[in-house]
Amino acid sequence: MLSTFKYTKIVGEQLIELSSGEHKKLQLIKALWLSPQLLIIDQPYTGLDTNSRANLNQLFNDYTNKGGTLMLISNDQELPDCINRFATLKDGKLIEGNTTFNINKKY
Repeated sequence: MLSTFKYTKIVGEQLIELSSGEHKKLQLIKALWLSPQLLIIDQPYTGLDTNSRANLNQLFNDYTNKGGTLMLISNDQELPDCINRFATLKDGKLIEGNTTFNINKKY
């Protein structure tokens, strides 16, 4: 997982020296490395560049292919292929739910 985000070059650096994007990637790597049965992540794409988002989506797909359940809280349209259900919340209430997800549709 470290190589996915090109983290092998920063092994040994102190956390204080990492940018906010690098710190976010490290937190995501740790969460995926622990391989919980259920992983709930809020706004995982914040602070990540385009390549890192694509790499993260692949890691999410790999995680779910190994049997993990992923719940993302996100307003991003670039979601991993493993997302197959969604719900929309407005003012703290569920206003829309669906078991199919059209990634190209703007919600």
